[in-house]
Amino acid sequence: DVNLGDMQKRISEETHHALTELSTNAGYPITETLSGSGDLGQVLVDAIKKYDMDLVVCGHHQDFWSKLMSSARQLINTVHVDMLIVPLRDEEE
Repeated sequence: DVNLGDMQKRISEETHHALTELSTNAGYPITETLSGSGDLGQVLVDAIKKYDMDLVVCGHHQDFWSKLMSSARQLINTVHVDMLIVPLRDEEE
């Protein structure tokens, strides 16, 4: 049996660990890292308002056009600040 609560907790902990590692190795002072669940567009809109952001940086693992036609497209239409979408390489590459 899969316990959804345990799985969400584990994913949240793994996300927090990954964000901490990324911010530590960024070579640039990072004051906030955010993660959320649910409707990504709404989560970002809420965070943009709360932190008065003017740039959102998103990474993706799919090729540019596939990603643009999926969630990134929704974000571009929902989030009304500048966005930088960065392709991420898989560890195997």
